Amino acid sequence: MANNISTTEKESSLLGKIGSSFFSPLTSIIIMVTFVSQYFFDWWVIALAAFAVCYLQAKSSGEAFRKSAAGIAILWLLVTLYYHIATDGILSTKIASILPLGGNAGLLIAITVLIGGLVGGFAGMSGYLVRKSLDN
Repeated sequence: MANNISTTEKESSLLGKIGSSFFSPLTSIIIMVTFVSQYFFDWWVIALAAFAVCYLQAKSSGEAFRKSAAGIAILWLLVTLYYHIATDGILSTKIASILPLGGNAGLLIAITVLIGGLVGGFAGMSGYLVRKSLDN
């Protein structure tokens, strides 16, 4: 019985470490700043938001990349799913048919989330690295 408890504790602590490595107050701030700024500006403002937040708050370049990428990917996933569901998939399917995706809306959403995550991750890491270069 003790082995089962310790195994469960190890699994839950592992999941907690994985969850905290991607989601934290830094991720929440990135999501909120990006959501508000995307309402007023173009899509590329995600890079400015991730850069600025990680410039001010990140503790390492790895943390900046992971949490910025996760924040932007989560936000873009939620927004694209909202529009996909609100239009019964019509908008996503039409956009996917314009691109060389064969009308596959799921692939379009996955690529959208991947691109947003990569842009946000690299921008966040750049923000941290610029702060570190200015500190020296």
